[in-house]
Amino acid sequence: MKYTSPASNLQPASSNETYSFEKLYNTYVKQVYRQCLSFTKDSSQAQDFTHDIFLKIFTGLPNFQYRSALSTWLFAVTRNHCIDQLHAAHRSALSSLTEEVDCPEPESEEEYFTRLQQLLNELPLSEVQLLRCKYEEKQSIKEIADRLGLKESAVKMRLKRAKAKVLALYLQKNQ
Repeated sequence: MKYTSPASNLQPASSNETYSFEKLYNTYVKQVYRQCLSFTKDSSQAQDFTHDIFLKIFTGLPNFQYRSALSTWLFAVTRNHCIDQLHAAHRSALSSLTEEVDCPEPESEEEYFTRLQQLLNELPLSEVQLLRCKYEEKQSIKEIADRLGLKESAVKMRLKRAKAKVLALYLQKNQ
């Protein structure tokens, strides 16, 4: 089944016609920007993402086959681009953090686990339980949330804070 786009005038009537990228841009730029802003919470970054997304759309539009609404494809590209960029920024931040922190490699696996256990002993029991569920028992965020009677967002935030505490304790002890 072939769906028609809300901006159906963007679909060429024949293979000789070209897509009106200007119409596409004018129709969706505000919506794409708002979606980017909801991911980034930063106006400048949202503008950059919007620009990058429309470049992707411009290069990919001739290959679009209209098996779904154009807007569906556009917003999927938008969502995926935002997620990819934010993950890349997060990975970059983590790698720069590990480069900035001079963490000596433990001599053995046993030494590593001993150090980790010492750090965990300094955390509240609730944070240790949360870390153990996630990393030892390999539970998903949803499973942990259900087990502890929390929302998934609360579990994510508590995990983030617990990991930050472990890192801070490690840095404090190795200065």
